[in-house]
This record gives sequence, C-alpha cells and structure tokens, in this order.
Amino acid sequence: MRRQSRLTADGCEEIIYRVVCPVCGQLGPAIPALDEAEERLIAKAIEAWNAMMARVSPFES
Repeated sequence: MRRQSRLTADGCEEIIYRVVCPVCGQLGPAIPALDEAEERLIAKAIEAWNAMMARVSPFES
C-alpha cells in the first residue's frame, strides 16, 4: 500500500492511496482521500486493485 500526494488539474494537492505490486511494481488505481478513515481508504484501494486484476485476467479470478 502506498500513500502519496499529487497535484490536481487546478493546482491543489490531494492525498491518494494505491496498491503497489511487490513483485513487478505495477500501480493500482488511485483512491483519493476524501475525509474517510484510513482503514476504509485502504479497503477501497484493495477493492480497486482486485477489480483491475479481474479485468486484466478474467479467467484467473
């Protein structure tokens, strides 16, 4: 799990959470931290990672 900050299109800084593959380093979808508990943001990042992996290799899930 990685917690990062990035600049939005309007120049504001936002905090995002994303899963990082420990084997290949691939990044999962960015989940913006919108006044939610860190545990919920981590769960959302894991759900987004799993959904991304299911789209990439649907027969393996």
